Amino acid sequence: MNHFIKNSVKLSLAPLVTQLISLLLIPIISRLYSQEVFGKFNLITSQISIFAVFATFSIDQAIPLARNKNESKTLFWIGIIITILVSLFSSSMFFVFSDYSYSSKMISLFLLISLMLHGTHMSLQGLSFRHNNFGNIALSRVFSAVGSKVTNVIFALIYLPNVLGLLIGNLMSSFFAIILLIKYKSNYFISFYYFKKNWHIHLKKYYQYPIFSVTSDLIFRFRQFILLFLIQFFFTIKSSGEYSMAITLLAIPLTLISSPFNEVFYRKIAEIEEKSELFKIYKRIVFFFFIIFIGIYLFISMIMPSSISFLLGNKWNDTGIVISIISFVYIFETILPLTFSILRKIGRQNYILFYQFTITILISISIYVGKLYNSYLLSIILVSISSILSGSFLIIKSFNLLYHLNLFTINSNNMKYIYFLIINLMLYFILFYIIFNNTNIYYGIILPIIFVFIYYSSALYFLSLFKNEFKSITESYLKNK
Repeated sequence: MNHFIKNSVKLSLAPLVTQLISLLLIPIISRLYSQEVFGKFNLITSQISIFAVFATFSIDQAIPLARNKNESKTLFWIGIIITILVSLFSSSMFFVFSDYSYSSKMISLFLLISLMLHGTHMSLQGLSFRHNNFGNIALSRVFSAVGSKVTNVIFALIYLPNVLGLLIGNLMSSFFAIILLIKYKSNYFISFYYFKKNWHIHLKKYYQYPIFSVTSDLIFRFRQFILLFLIQFFFTIKSSGEYSMAITLLAIPLTLISSPFNEVFYRKIAEIEEKSELFKIYKRIVFFFFIIFIGIYLFISMIMPSSISFLLGNKWNDTGIVISIISFVYIFETILPLTFSILRKIGRQNYILFYQFTITILISISIYVGKLYNSYLLSIILVSISSILSGSFLIIKSFNLLYHLNLFTINSNNMKYIYFLIINLMLYFILFYIIFNNTNIYYGIILPIIFVFIYYSSALYFLSLFKNEFKSITESYLKNK
């Protein structure tokens, strides 16, 4: 467990730096670019991300699970070859079926470059995880985030704050990551003879990734696209931009804490074969994360409505209430990557596929119902409820697949968690009501701080399992510091 904590902390240092930089630059970027520009940008990138699913056919996800170095290097080069072929084919098809205008040519070129960079980045990152180059991965993420945000600002200042500036920044993100990851040359070279002889054997071994993971990722990307498209279609492009900014800000804690832990978690469970052992580590991390992130996202939900104008500017005022609503979804978004990793490990990717398909349908229905009542906020509320219910089902099902356990069994320990959550949620809604109905900005800052202090203090006092896990993680970190 010590190595798990050490590597997780090492990966967390990169998001810590990148998110601090993002917090410094996002207020500048949000003042340079309008909601409409953000809406158009995210709609374009969500479309491109659908093509990006096929960039490696998810072979990069199999690389960390490879049994030996030759196998991992073979999978890496398979991913690179697939990236080249998919990039050329996708951009060519887009151009052939376009109207041959200047904008179509530019989009086709952007698609080619974007897929090339994305596929190469994913394959290099998968190989770095396989060789435990966590420090290199962390550094690449710092340069990636800094390069992207700085490009956005420079382009807006010297040219125009339009969609092109955000798109170029997006390309620079992958470019800088590749530059840092590619430095370990000895980790990816392999003899042509070995590759020619064994590529089909290794590819056959991990056939589930191109079949299930690509399909699941495709539906996930399509869900992101259809969500933004329907918001823009039924409401306004401004609403789409506000939603895009909301998920950008809410992703900061996710990127800072959950993502690094999940990546190390995925590498760790690759070495575990017993389901009982998988269940133990999965249960520990899930319950710990659940308690940690409830406090974080309830705090964000309370403080954002009154502070969003200071952070982003007055034109983004409506984004604060959107963040308050979808904060509840992100409590589960921190757990779901762990759940996906477990299901991939035990070969049950079909459940991920079913989840992605179901949530896509529910989200589409939710936005349409909101349109019937001419209420954008109703759509966001229904989308959030659908996401929470679907995510809860998948998490519970993953526990059941690992170990036939009735999570709803009422015992003294479960009752402590139930009472803890009920009391803190009641406190949250009381304080949120006071903040929402008070124009004094100090209420919107002081009350969330009071809430988060009470929440974590009561968690450490009443929840012994959480207290012991927190103590264990803290001690492991200090020992490996």
